Amino acid sequence: VAAIAVRGSWRERFRWWVVGFAAVVLASIFLVADSGEELADELVDQGIIADSTIAKHADLGEATRLWVLVLVVVLVAMGAFDRWRSREQAPSWASAVSVVLRAGAVVFAVLSMVWMARAGHEGARVVWDGVLE
Repeated sequence: VAAIAVRGSWRERFRWWVVGFAAVVLASIFLVADSGEELADELVDQGIIADSTIAKHADLGEATRLWVLVLVVVLVAMGAFDRWRSREQAPSWASAVSVVLRAGAVVFAVLSMVWMARAGHEGARVVWDGVLE
């Protein structure tokens, strides 16, 4: 995301690949979250784990879903806006909007990565701290 935000020639060549990859990541997050929720429910029902123990991991996962969803929306908007700019006589404000969209894409990519790492770390902590044996 940072590479296409900074390099115009790369943005033109790879923007839809990056959007596609981000969409695959988003779909994967929804699948992982659904399977994790099913596992957590099963473990709570069996009394193996307390609901409060897994809550932080679940909350971080929900936030990750939100950040990646916003990232995909910003990437699509950035791609569509750049395509419009290249086909039309762009008004003077178009450059500023492009910069804001590119900066937003980088910010949401970083937020997505940080929250994904936090959610993964919290899930590992739950397992490796002896909660699940």
